[in-house]
Amino acid sequence: MGETNGVLTALRKLRDQRVTRFLGLTGHDSATRLREAIERYEFDTLLTTLNPVSRRKPFREDLLPVANQKQMGVIAMKVMGGGNGCLAAGNPLKQVLRPYHDETAH
Repeated sequence: MGETNGVLTALRKLRDQRVTRFLGLTGHDSATRLREAIERYEFDTLLTTLNPVSRRKPFREDLLPVANQKQMGVIAMKVMGGGNGCLAAGNPLKQVLRPYHDETAH
């Protein structure tokens, strides 16, 4: 955190000048990468995917506790596992929404 230039330094300066109130991080591809980022840098908020499907387990069990420990604001996206009831057994839209459906959630 000793860097004296770069994007985070510029963003911190804007926060100090009250141009913005918070610095946040967002992502939904890798819980590991997000965890590394919030462990390495000081962010105020985290916007990430949180839902009950099994492929999102690392976000719930590995990332969320670190964000909570750092007292970050957590904003959840994709809370319905892809939307349109795709977590419900027998969903008639299952074939239409296949890219968002997690077969192991049943």
